[in-house]
Amino acid sequence: MVDAGGQTPLVQSVDQIGDVSLTLDGTEKSECRPYGRASASRASASTRIIESSPNRVVVELSSSSYAQGGHFRTCPGGCFLGNCVGNEGNDTESRSEGRALSTIRVKIHSFDASETFLLDVGTVAQAGNIVVHVKTPSGNDVPRSSEKGNEYLLSADTPEAVLFAEVQTSAQNKGGCCNHSDGATGLVSVSVDGTVRNSVRWAGFIS
Repeated sequence: MVDAGGQTPLVQSVDQIGDVSLTLDGTEKSECRPYGRASASRASASTRIIESSPNRVVVELSSSSYAQGGHFRTCPGGCFLGNCVGNEGNDTESRSEGRALSTIRVKIHSFDASETFLLDVGTVAQAGNIVVHVKTPSGNDVPRSSEKGNEYLLSADTPEAVLFAEVQTSAQNKGGCCNHSDGATGLVSVSVDGTVRNSVRWAGFIS
């Protein structure tokens, strides 16, 4: 999402791997003579598959946001020789939000009732934070192998897990000085401790 200078906000989303970006420039303009600056906002998100094999996947998520406020003059007394009479300053605001999301589905298709597989989930945040949730298709938590570990248990009772990973950024700025930017990039790896068949569903979007 991007919003600038009183313009209609823009929102875009896609349900596929790739890149999404939005840019919006404000239309602020000073009366009588050029002064100040217009607002601007940009947002982008990207989801990429770095590695994919029968029992391991690695996804890169990245997002960035940029906001630049604006400032312009209005002239209540009109213009005289190109100059503002009784000028008034006006600050405008811009904001942006970016979000990259991957949904990874892992399913054990067949195994003995006594078997248990470890689902190992790892994250590396190069900038910002990665938020990860591991759920069953019905929305319950997948059992962990330990309270503090990143390993989850797949068994006959819980043969399927859905991992939701995302990075999100936001920026906001007002006035004719400075700007605000935010960026987040990281890797999410998912692996199973055996050669098992799995099905993977991916999605990345910005909103």
